[in-house]
Amino acid sequence: MSELPANVIDNIIKDYFATAMQEVREIVKDGVGGPNPGIDVAEELIGTEKFLKSLKSELASRNFQLGTIGIAEGATENSGYPFPKKGTDSFDYLCEGILRAKIEQSRIYAAMLSGDYDQIEPKDVFFKAPAYGTYEQKTNFVGSEITVGELADKFIKLKSGSNEWVKKTAVDNIRVLNWFKLLVGSDLSISSITKGHVEKFRDLMMRVPSSFEKKKEYAGMNVLQAAEALIDGNQISPKTSDKYFKTLKGFLNWCVEEEYLPSVPGANVKIHCKANPQDDRHPFSTFELNAVWRGDGD
Repeated sequence: MSELPANVIDNIIKDYFATAMQEVREIVKDGVGGPNPGIDVAEELIGTEKFLKSLKSELASRNFQLGTIGIAEGATENSGYPFPKKGTDSFDYLCEGILRAKIEQSRIYAAMLSGDYDQIEPKDVFFKAPAYGTYEQKTNFVGSEITVGELADKFIKLKSGSNEWVKKTAVDNIRVLNWFKLLVGSDLSISSITKGHVEKFRDLMMRVPSSFEKKKEYAGMNVLQAAEALIDGNQISPKTSDKYFKTLKGFLNWCVEEEYLPSVPGANVKIHCKANPQDDRHPFSTFELNAVWRGDGD
């Protein structure tokens, strides 16, 4: 897949922005004030202003740097979609949206540090909340009465028949969707899926015993029973848990594309699977990150 639907990219960008803003609120809450403040506000404001200018310059030039591309790729994969190829319209639109999100995040962060809380609402129209009543009613979506089981079967049939999946991908999707149907019930209408259901599935994926179908101690158990009987330390790896969870996200994203759902329930719910120790770096605490975003030294 070289292109992604515009509504899918919009959701990826907005989900990333929501997560980024939560990070900002936590940074300000934990790093400012108190007996041991972790942020030098004056120095941080100077650094953030420089960072903001570099982001705007990058957006104006549309010469997307490696930092931008990396964040766009991570946000896309977290949503269960393949990252579009460089040079496609989807790639450009996605990177532009990520930059716009970072600009708003940085601006709002500076406003919070300055105490200008009358300036913390998004100014970029893309991230502004719509006025009450502008969304279509939920009943306009065709998925209001269609069940999870019916849609899961349709999803598997369409994807398998289109040669889009290799055999292993099909097996993984069937396994994951069978687990999800067991958790929420096959007869649950797709429109009734909530963030709570997605969170429960996330938690389940973190307690699935490794190869439980082949082990005597789990004989005759389904995944829910096996997870309940788990001996801590014998579960599948965080990387595999994350892969299975993203498989579910792929199904829910498809439901949005096909207009069975207006948006992905629990879009920001994730499994924190850190592949790189640098993931722990503070997003604004040093000027080194500014250099990464600008691509200095690459």
